[in-house]
Amino acid sequence: MSGGLESNLKIRRRTVNLPWLMVRACGLNPGKLKTAICKKPVFTVDDLTKALSTESMTTRKLRETVIANTAMSQSKFYELAAELKTAPGVSFDEGKRLWSYECPSRAVLR
Repeated sequence: MSGGLESNLKIRRRTVNLPWLMVRACGLNPGKLKTAICKKPVFTVDDLTKALSTESMTTRKLRETVIANTAMSQSKFYELAAELKTAPGVSFDEGKRLWSYECPSRAVLR
């Protein structure tokens, strides 16, 4: 029966010029679709803070280190560097032009 229906639709499409019929595929999982809504970001501010956790750096040295380790683009680095200013534990010394990081949950030894 379905074979006759498909051939009937094909014949009718050729003669009447009907639009294509779209059928919903219920077996697909929308969570597996690669859209901006469900994709995780490739690079995050954590990539920058990991580089800062070892030593204080200038923006140039930080950029070179992060790009060498993660293959991040320069534009993405500067986008994340703007977010880095508000990250907890990160500070930027304007006089020395150095970024530094101290873990906010680190225990204070006296």
